[in-house]
Amino acid sequence: LDLHNKLVEALSKELGIPVKTFNGSESFEEQRELFSRAKIFVGPHGAGFANLVFTSNPIPAVELLTPQIGDRLWQMLGAHSFRHPLPWWPVLVKSLSDEDAILGQVVSVAKKAYLYHYQGRDDELAGSQD
Repeated sequence: LDLHNKLVEALSKELGIPVKTFNGSESFEEQRELFSRAKIFVGPHGAGFANLVFTSNPIPAVELLTPQIGDRLWQMLGAHSFRHPLPWWPVLVKSLSDEDAILGQVVSVAKKAYLYHYQGRDDELAGSQD
């Protein structure tokens, strides 16, 4: 399995929710629908985060950052406050070549972000029926 598939599998298992993948080939309506129903957003730094404008409420955003991007965190903080207060959870990794470290860090932070954000809201916790 490549890193993406490993992350999808691990996140689904740890969060107890289905994980959908955004690959950029979706229609505008499909994108809007996907992000309007999202409970958490996990991904590498990039333009995909612009889709957070489609969320109806703030959702945890777990962003994978490399050292080159991480040096500009002050810019990132301003960029992520464009719609509503965003529960932003940056994950700074030393190297993109260490897949085990990336997998461990991202899954750990995503689980913390998800539980912290939805703690006490039983209707939105993993395992509830939509």
